[in-house]
Amino acid sequence: MHLDELTTEEAQQLLVNIAKWRHQTDLVNFLNTPTGQTRVKAVQHLAGGNPRIYIIFADFLTHQSLEELVSPFMSLVDILTPYYQSRMQYLSAQQRKIVELLCEKKSSIPVKTIAQRCFMTAQTASSQLKELREKGYVRAETIGRDAFYEITEPLMRICLGVKKERGEPLRLMVDFLRVWYPKTELQNMYQALLLTPERFTSMCRYLERAMDNDDLVDNDPRIQAYLDEIKARFDQENYSDALQIAEKLLQVRDSWVERSMYAACLWNLRQYEAALNNAEQAIALNPNYELAWNCRGNALYDLGHYEEAIASFDKALQIKPDYYQAWVNRGIFLNNLERHEEAIASFDKALQLKSDDNQAWNNRGIASGKLGHHEEAIASFNKALQIKSDDHQVWNNRGIAFGKLCCHEEAIASFDKALQIKPDDHQVWNNRAATLGNIGRNEEAITSFEKALQIKPDEYQAWNNRGMALVNTGRNEEAITSFNKALQINPNNYQVWNNRAVALGELGRNEEALASFDNALQIRSDYWQAWGGRGLALDQLNRHKEAIISCDKALEINPDFEPLKSLRSRILSDLKNWPENYKMLETLLNKQKPIHSGLLEKAVQSLFITIPDPQQWQQKIVQLVNRLEERSLLPELVVALVKTASELTSELVSLAKATAWRDAWAEVVGHKPEFDLPLRLLNTALHYKQTPEDPRVFLELPTEERKILQQALGIEHEVI
Repeated sequence: MHLDELTTEEAQQLLVNIAKWRHQTDLVNFLNTPTGQTRVKAVQHLAGGNPRIYIIFADFLTHQSLEELVSPFMSLVDILTPYYQSRMQYLSAQQRKIVELLCEKKSSIPVKTIAQRCFMTAQTASSQLKELREKGYVRAETIGRDAFYEITEPLMRICLGVKKERGEPLRLMVDFLRVWYPKTELQNMYQALLLTPERFTSMCRYLERAMDNDDLVDNDPRIQAYLDEIKARFDQENYSDALQIAEKLLQVRDSWVERSMYAACLWNLRQYEAALNNAEQAIALNPNYELAWNCRGNALYDLGHYEEAIASFDKALQIKPDYYQAWVNRGIFLNNLERHEEAIASFDKALQLKSDDNQAWNNRGIASGKLGHHEEAIASFNKALQIKSDDHQVWNNRGIAFGKLCCHEEAIASFDKALQIKPDDHQVWNNRAATLGNIGRNEEAITSFEKALQIKPDEYQAWNNRGMALVNTGRNEEAITSFNKALQINPNNYQVWNNRAVALGELGRNEEALASFDNALQIRSDYWQAWGGRGLALDQLNRHKEAIISCDKALEINPDFEPLKSLRSRILSDLKNWPENYKMLETLLNKQKPIHSGLLEKAVQSLFITIPDPQQWQQKIVQLVNRLEERSLLPELVVALVKTASELTSELVSLAKATAWRDAWAEVVGHKPEFDLPLRLLNTALHYKQTPEDPRVFLELPTEERKILQQALGIEHEVI
């Protein structure tokens, strides 16, 4: 009966069953440990799935020390050698010659080499190898277009070579130790044996050779074939296949080269933790391998360890100063860290080594643009395009640089070139549209934004920009629809809320506009454009006093914006009664005519609302106090001052302005006893403004004063 080869899982179960049948409880437990599972994998490597070999190896698995292992293994080889020799008798002369060659080489060999070494044609070799494969003697591995053959059971190679090894079992044991123990365990055993060299000198020889396996695999043709295949997959940006090939390569040889290549595959697949782990394993094997440090730098950067990443690139460059890729990577990451001058220096180093790399020129252009050196950036982009004229991203970057220089036609031409190469790049359509909008070609801009949205309909910024282009063409209803679409995608963007409010204002829907401005300010309270737009909406709603306060808030943030100053002046000119209140008061005072309390209250409020500069308040207050004191009207002024508390606590009035109002009065009348009460009430009003959610601040006042202030603020409930 022909038995199929066992898988590792089936072999594990077979060995557990054998141990249970023999009542070897310790072996059952051992097989379930990591070391036991490693040993099973080692048997799998040696036996190639042959059930007979697993049964023979069942007694071998628990041998822990090297001393205990040597003699039984040599006995095992003596037992198995006749078995493998008898299997050779079933083969033809040509097939035996092939098997002997594969046993001698110890590594996979392509058909062409087998044919040459066995003095047969490639066709004959292929035919004989096919039969050997069907009989289970050899196995093949295809790498690219080539097939590589090796012995199915490495143990067969060991046993058939035993005649040549008689009297010198070193190589025989070395081959076995390599698969039986992990390299780290071999190193630990070797260090332990060094402590007692007089007893284990010969054992040390085995371990030294077993740890240094490069002599057996450096000439394995699969290594270069795998490396070539990995490079080909990298060129195709097919990193999943590259990773699978790298895993196979590690089975052939696990050195710093393979570990670094494996780490590079993992990094390109965004498996950054695993990439870092493998890069550091490679560095542990060889701390002077520049590729490992480069891989480590890539992984560290993407894990957020920026300074360590740069240090890794520096280490790679210390080992190999002409390591071009490390200079490029270092420059890219420095650019991302806003260290643009250093980035340019890195790109310059890379370009000294390889002047025909368009991506290095492209990244250098990006860094120059970040520094505001747009002409220099364009020169770099032009260099990149001389090398690779069909790189759409470089054309896009070139267009952005021209746009920064206000060379809009050149920018559009660059974007058009990018779109000829890659017409489905939504970002290029966006950039093109924004540039068209900058030169007033809004209809074309709208078309470009719509192209971008066909490609990426969830791009909220494109919906927002499309809305602004529609506003500029007077199509405000469509603009609002566009802004609404943007807000469905990103409801927390203050600029979109502001732009939506502008469109609503253009349609005369000022209440809705006011709500949109308020939403923008809830997200970003220092957005002066929204404060200014809010002032305009309030003015349209004839809420002039609030409009002035809103304009003042905007001017606090941006005091040099002339259109806002003009808006404020216009609102004041429309609000003739407010500035006139103070002028009327002055007239009545000069003519010694009676002053009613309502006029006095409005006059004091007009000082606060209509005079934008708090520094002018003190002079006016001095004049007012002196004139009213002459007329014995200070009690009426006290009442009017208390009434301004409601203005101070408005959400539209900044704490700084409210405090300046209190301080101006304290400076002028702080020494007058009759003003102790209003100043005390204003102080409490300011405390309430800072913590409006906590009305207990009123408890700092006596009951009767508390009621006066609450009445002035329009607060009906009593504080307990």
